[in-house]
Amino acid sequence: MPRERACDILGMLGSPSATEPLSRVFGGDRDQSVRAAAAYAIARIGLDPGGRAFAAFAEAADRSLDGRTAIAVANAIERLYRANGTLDDGTGLVALLRIAGGPYPDSVRKEAGAALLRVTAKK
Repeated sequence: MPRERACDILGMLGSPSATEPLSRVFGGDRDQSVRAAAAYAIARIGLDPGGRAFAAFAEAADRSLDGRTAIAVANAIERLYRANGTLDDGTGLVALLRIAGGPYPDSVRKEAGAALLRVTAKK
């Protein structure tokens, strides 16, 4: 619980410099609830200055995530792309595709597919 709360606090503070350590937590922690909290915190910050979050999400989506973490990743990727305004880094798109086509419940795959459509829609 304290590790989840630490992620929440970093997300609430909103500093882009917290994205890198949150990405490391996401990529390295074995507890899926901590990983989900890190992804939600990154989504709340909305910026990924070094691209580390996209890389961590794509790597994790290549393996199996629990449903909550997969949805957190999809939400974070969508938020990061919206904040960035471009799709220059395709790593997040790869993660969304992996989740949308992966071994997840229909609700998770649909959420990732919808996020992918919203991110790639022409405005």
